[in-house]
Amino acid sequence: PGRSNVLFLVDASASMAAQRRLDLAKSAALGLLKSNYEQRDEVALMVFRGDSAEVVVPFTGDVGRVEDALSDVPTGGRTPLARALIDATELLRTRDPALLVAFTDGRANVSHSGGDPWQESLAACSAVKAACAAAVVVDCEPGPIVLGRARQLAAHLGADCIALNALQANDL
Repeated sequence: PGRSNVLFLVDASASMAAQRRLDLAKSAALGLLKSNYEQRDEVALMVFRGDSAEVVVPFTGDVGRVEDALSDVPTGGRTPLARALIDATELLRTRDPALLVAFTDGRANVSHSGGDPWQESLAACSAVKAACAAAVVVDCEPGPIVLGRARQLAAHLGADCIALNALQANDL
């Protein structure tokens, strides 16, 4: 009772590698994983970069596997956000209740089906929303140029949006 299935969806594109943002996201995820361990949640890790999203660790009660995988996440390349959301939907549909925790700056730049990458990402949100009980978007966008895409993504997901630096200061 009270156990959840939490999918960590981590943007490992080049924009996330800048200014150690992925490192901050990883440490925030590790803090959340400690909480998942205490609750005996099942957790999974999906990483997206380049042209695809990859399930690095399928749902497991072994939080250590996710911690280890997080420390080895390679970075670089473009941001296939729409593909990641579509793939996450399929994985989330296999679990109930399912929760999504997405770490991204929202800077989608890889099309899934030949359209505008950002519009495709927003369009994928309704399926994600239907597949999970709740979602949180951790906004990894730094200044000085802020597009606010993670906040827009969260709004389309019906999700809370938390700034990465606020999450850090929150001492999970």
